[in-house]
Amino acid sequence: MSLNSRKRPQAAQTQSRGVAGAGNVPQGTGVAGNRAGDRQNRTDQTGISREMPVEQIYAKLNRDTAASVVIPMGYHKGKTLGQLALEKPKALEWYISSYGGPDNLLRAAAKFLLDAALGRAG
Repeated sequence: MSLNSRKRPQAAQTQSRGVAGAGNVPQGTGVAGNRAGDRQNRTDQTGISREMPVEQIYAKLNRDTAASVVIPMGYHKGKTLGQLALEKPKALEWYISSYGGPDNLLRAAAKFLLDAALGRAG
């Protein structure tokens, strides 16, 4: 048996680690994912999709949903925005102003949490 033949498929690894299959959003948050292989702009009962404009996503967020968004890359990979807000709140500003990736949910959720902390979220 070669080393490569012992590897589990990516989907099985993701499930065994307890990571939600919906991209960077934990299961139960009601937010559609952007998982590799998803070709469609998916939405679910909340009506949120990561491809939507930031302003539309922001309008549909609440504190719990925003705080549960999981950071999919970089130094804080695997942490939720809620954890990041507690550990390093200034880092939220980077996701709002400097993040160049395609994930508008990440931007909108970071903005929502920062605004909530400053008393501006609605």
